[in-house]
Amino acid sequence: MKGHHSLNVGSESKTLSKSDMEILQDLINSLRKYQVYPMESLDSYSDLTDEGKRQYEELGEILREVGFDSKEIEQFTSWDKKSLIKKFGEVTEKIESR
Repeated sequence: MKGHHSLNVGSESKTLSKSDMEILQDLINSLRKYQVYPMESLDSYSDLTDEGKRQYEELGEILREVGFDSKEIEQFTSWDKKSLIKKFGEVTEKIESR
């Protein structure tokens, strides 16, 4: 999985603290509940089952609630690591609370 490789690189290069690594690993684990189909097998949103659509919409709602909306994403490159890690933690908390 691509995310695991990135975490390993961040850990080995010491660009991510142990706390950051735990937050990112928790996020990856929480997001797995939304991975109902391999993305390469879907042609469009209409190919999702009703449950898949519900999960897709729920995840979108969670992301908007913590500030990952279109305006925030446009400024993504100016975010500092601390703010981004904090947002990832908030996403994880919201996923786990549902």
